[in-house]
Amino acid sequence: MKIVKHTATVLELQINQPFHWLVVAIGGILFILIGCALALPFTSQVTLACERIDPTQVTCKLTATSLLEENSILIPNGQLKGIAVDGYEDGEDDTPYLITEHGIIPLSGMYSLGEERKREKVNQIDTFINDPEQVWLKIQHSNRWSTYLTVGVFFIAPGSLILIAALFTPLKTSYTFDRNTGRLELNYQTLVKRFRIETPFPEIKGATVIEEVDEDGKKSYRTRLIMHSGQEELLESSRSASTHYALAQAINQMLNTNP
Repeated sequence: MKIVKHTATVLELQINQPFHWLVVAIGGILFILIGCALALPFTSQVTLACERIDPTQVTCKLTATSLLEENSILIPNGQLKGIAVDGYEDGEDDTPYLITEHGIIPLSGMYSLGEERKREKVNQIDTFINDPEQVWLKIQHSNRWSTYLTVGVFFIAPGSLILIAALFTPLKTSYTFDRNTGRLELNYQTLVKRFRIETPFPEIKGATVIEEVDEDGKKSYRTRLIMHSGQEELLESSRSASTHYALAQAINQMLNTNP
C-alpha cells in the first residue's frame, strides 16, 4: 500500500496489486482450456461395419473417429476369423479384439464399456461371423458423452466457478479520506464494475499499528482502522514499521483524532 495523494484535505491510499482478479480469471480460463485440450484425443466413436459376401466369408471396415482425426482399417473378404477378449472368462475388464489371418485388431474404442455391454457386443459380432443367415452388421460405440461429462465435472465446472469468482468477487483498490465530504471512501473493483462504500468520519475512532509475527519469528506490521462500533478494517501488512506508523499518523491527522 502506498500514499498516492496527501494534501490538507485529501489522503488517498492505493492498495498494491489491485488486479488479482485478472490473474484468477486467466487461471479459470486456462483450466477450462486444459480440460478441452485433454478431451480432444479421448473423445472418439468406433464403428464396425461388416457385409457377408458368401455364407463363409465377410468383409469389414473398422472406423475410429475423434475430434482430431479419422482412421479406418479395412478387413478384406475372408480374413476375419473371430473375436476374443483377454480375461473374458474370469470377468476382467479388457479390450475386445478381432482375430484376422494377419493378426489381431483391438477394438480400443470399446474399452470404456461395462462388462455386460461389452459381452453383448462381443456376442453380437461372434454371432454374425458364425451365422451365414446374417448379411449385415453395424456396431457403434461412442465415449463422447462420458468424456464430456468427465471434462465438465473436473475442468469446465471448476474453471467456470473460478472465472465467475474473478468476475464478481470485489477487491479493494484504494482508501480515500476526504475532509471536504467528511467521509472515508473504500473503493472496490471487479472485472466488470467498480463501486465504493462510504463511512462518515465520526464513525471512525482512529488508526493504530499492530505487530504480527509469522512461524519463522519474522515481524510484520499492519495499520488498523478502529470503528466506534468495535469493527476493524485491516490495511495491507509490510515489514516496515516506520511506514505504518507514518501512515497511521497521517490518517489520524486527517480524522483529527488520537485513538
